Order: sequence, then structure tokens, then C-alpha cells
Amino acid sequence: MEVLVPQYHRDIVLLGAQGHGKTTLAAAFSRVMHDSFPDINTGKATTFQEINDVPRQELEEPVMVMTHKGQQNYDDFGMYRLNYNRAGETTTLYDFPTFGDYAGALSEGVLPRTWNILVIDAEQGVRGETKDLLKLITHNDAGPAFRNVAVAITHCDTADPTPDEETGSGYAALATMALAEVGVRGSEEPVFGLLTPTKALAGDQDEAARIRTFLKAVDLRFTRPAS
Repeated sequence: MEVLVPQYHRDIVLLGAQGHGKTTLAAAFSRVMHDSFPDINTGKATTFQEINDVPRQELEEPVMVMTHKGQQNYDDFGMYRLNYNRAGETTTLYDFPTFGDYAGALSEGVLPRTWNILVIDAEQGVRGETKDLLKLITHNDAGPAFRNVAVAITHCDTADPTPDEETGSGYAALATMALAEVGVRGSEEPVFGLLTPTKALAGDQDEAARIRTFLKAVDLRFTRPAS
């Protein structure tokens, strides 16, 4: 079988509070892409355990950041780069366990500021840490536009039903309100996915299809890099 040569690369940062499912989602993305395009994703991490234990790196200079809890000081950070391929493109997902890891990576100049997926637990909603993160990666004084941020709503299988679960309109409102609450403004309806990554990691094909649909919507909404 002919192996497709990737035509462009995209860096995407997973943003979200600790415990909202970022790392599980990253593993699910990689598992689904591996199963969908096995010839160009050999040797990729496809389990939570493979990417959960991230290496830590000391900062050249400690970084101080103001958060909703006051001033926080950090002297190291952990980061995991997860690469996967689709027909015609390569993607690197950046996953950080804690807020301090985002701050440290940003101070070291290794945190991309282009495209982001905001991960929100359907039960917990937006937390103070979520707001701190969006402030940290703000592109300008007005905040990043919706086109730069997609929303992945996780743990939808355990959350309370929304007013209109069949159409997802309740979750769409959650995504829009979450972005507005963290200072992300835009005129377009945000791209959002209702995802349960643990099911995808267990081999659930319906969930894998939802993840593929979400990633396709993200690809169509985010501006492609200049070739």
C-alpha cells in the first residue's frame, strides 16, 4: 500500500484544568489515528500509560505567575509531545499535566501559541485554573478568536443530561459560555466535540467515529499553515 507523504504540519496545545481528561484525550486521539491510518502511524503511543509519565525539565530561571490563587512560583515543567499522522498532514499534540507546566513551557519558549483545544469536564465545567490558562496563552489584549480554540467536552457519559442532549445544543451553549467566561470572544459558533475518550481507548467504534468527526471539524475551522 502506498504511504501518503504529509503535506503540512500543525501544532495543537491541549488546554484544561488538571483532571479534566487532557492526557486521556491525547491518547484517544493517537489510538483512533493509529487505527484509521496504521501505515503512517506505526510505533505511536496509543495508551494512557505511555504518555502519563512525562519527563521533567528544570527552568533556566524560576518563573512567577499571577493566578486566581495568587502568585505562584515554578522552577521546572513537564511536557509530552504526541505525534500522529493523517492523510496529507502531521500533527503534534502538546500535553501538560498542570498549570505550572504550561507556565514553565511558555517561559522556555517551547509552548506553541497557534491552535488550542480547550478540554472541559462536562460535570466540573470551567474552573479557575482554566481561566488562568487562557490568560496565559492570550494572543492579544482582546483574547484569541474562536477560530484559534476548539472545545472538547469530556466525560459526557457520566454528566447530567442537557436540555437537548440529542442535538447537543445544551453542550454548544456550555462551550460558548465557557469560552466567553475565560475571555475568548468571537462571532462564530465554536467547534466542539462531545467525547468520552476512555471508550475510544477501549475500542468503541462509535466513540472513535465521534473523535474522527471532531478532528475533521477542527481541521476545517483552524487556518492551515502556510506551505
